Amino acid sequence: MPIAPASPLPTPSTPLAHADTRATAYTVTFDAAGGTPATQTQQVTQGRTATRPATDPTRDGYQFDGWFTGTTPVAYDFTRPVTQDTTITAHWTKTGQWTISPDHGPKAGGTTVTLTPPPARGIRFSQTSAGTYHSMGIDSKGDLYTWGDNDYGQLGRDTTGMSANRPGRVTPPTGVTFTQVSAGSFHSMAIGSDGNLYTWGWNIYGQLGRDTGSSRQDNRPGRVTPPTGVTFTQISAGEYHSMAIGSDGNLYTWGADLSSQLGRDTTSTPADRPGRVTPPTGITFTKAITSGDYSVALGSDGNLYTWGDNSNGQLGRDTTSSGYYGRPGRVTPPAGITFTQASASSNHCIALGSDGNLYTWGWNSSGQLGRDTTGTPADRPGRVAPPTGITFTQAIAGSSHSMAIGSDRNLYTWGANARGQLGRDTGSSGYDNRPGRVTPPTGVSFTQASAGRDYSVALGSDGNLYTWGSNSYGQLGRDTGTAPADRPVRVVFPSRGKPTGVLFDHAVGTGLMP
Repeated sequence: MPIAPASPLPTPSTPLAHADTRATAYTVTFDAAGGTPATQTQQVTQGRTATRPATDPTRDGYQFDGWFTGTTPVAYDFTRPVTQDTTITAHWTKTGQWTISPDHGPKAGGTTVTLTPPPARGIRFSQTSAGTYHSMGIDSKGDLYTWGDNDYGQLGRDTTGMSANRPGRVTPPTGVTFTQVSAGSFHSMAIGSDGNLYTWGWNIYGQLGRDTGSSRQDNRPGRVTPPTGVTFTQISAGEYHSMAIGSDGNLYTWGADLSSQLGRDTTSTPADRPGRVTPPTGITFTKAITSGDYSVALGSDGNLYTWGDNSNGQLGRDTTSSGYYGRPGRVTPPAGITFTQASASSNHCIALGSDGNLYTWGWNSSGQLGRDTTGTPADRPGRVAPPTGITFTQAIAGSSHSMAIGSDRNLYTWGANARGQLGRDTGSSGYDNRPGRVTPPTGVSFTQASAGRDYSVALGSDGNLYTWGSNSYGQLGRDTGTAPADRPVRVVFPSRGKPTGVLFDHAVGTGLMP
């Protein structure tokens, strides 16, 4: 399920609301920190995103680890909006090689030899997305890693000889790095540094938005042809359909339309190709949020619009019945509130209000709404009571559980916990209908989070990914067998290579140990 990064809300290259037409342009400086070219600058309109430089800098004797920011450096997330003059700095690791000690010994042998690896690279994760049973993460170099279920090629790589329960690199098109990802149920989407959108995985309903021939799936990234003159700037992969915001300020959808979740007429543009959704008069859509059989979009007026299946009240608006609704309709917010971010699961929705409160609606079978629905009906936005003294900065909806990052930089979870997806103890009940704090690893806070079906992923302030919950398809990216893991544990970053043999003059060394 799509991830929505923590506050401030990333709205990549989003058209500005009417009130923002005179927004400030900020300078983004890429400082190569001793590399070449020394500096690069961009002028970025307030609220839009910086563009990753097309070519990585170089530095003699060093390896480029990526772009970082902050006094305590963290990998820069290129989906974050620019709200001030910003300097992004290159991080380097001195080139090293494996060394051997001692490097010579007696002819009779018997000497213990130690192999010492080069310094660990400073590469860190900058973004993540959890699908139904597979996970994705972008690192600071712009490389994309995937793990978990690969039944339909949604990992975008060959898992032969490489366990799918460990992160493996997706080979991008030549010269391209990835800047944004979204994991759906059985397909994946990514925006490249060339501005193109790439998709892979299952295509039974045309959710890849491109031709895969007769196979109905593709396990390698392929380019989606956008409307003429348009690039895609923000993406969201759902269960069987896809959504994207275009550089022209329009929302495009494609894939399954069984519940009218595309929100458009598919006779003019086929459902298996990106087609424009007509917005309400006077607004543009600034954020696309997919789910199972319905869709959500944030408007430039600060309102949320929904369409598709309403069988569990997940549209959050007056539809008079529980059927399908094929055009965007406004979710009525609490008085005086606009929405700044939202996340949708298959049957419930969470939105962050301009007052810092969370509002939820839809299905509440496991307490995933986090509130008493007798005061405000479950099919209307109702407030989640936060822990004392905090507001919320990010909302995340899983299939039957919910998560939120607080202003205290703690992560809170509620809802179903049968597979440990809350990451904390709920006693014998198997669920909790009120937000409770997840204990992070020592010295770490969580900066982003994403929820799949019965599992959770969070990005730590140390640049590592942490996972918990169901591991039935290896989606946790770490070894727990197939048993769930109910506490956050770090995903081991892929190894950058090990020696496979050592020669002593012309004699082959044996008995190598890590």
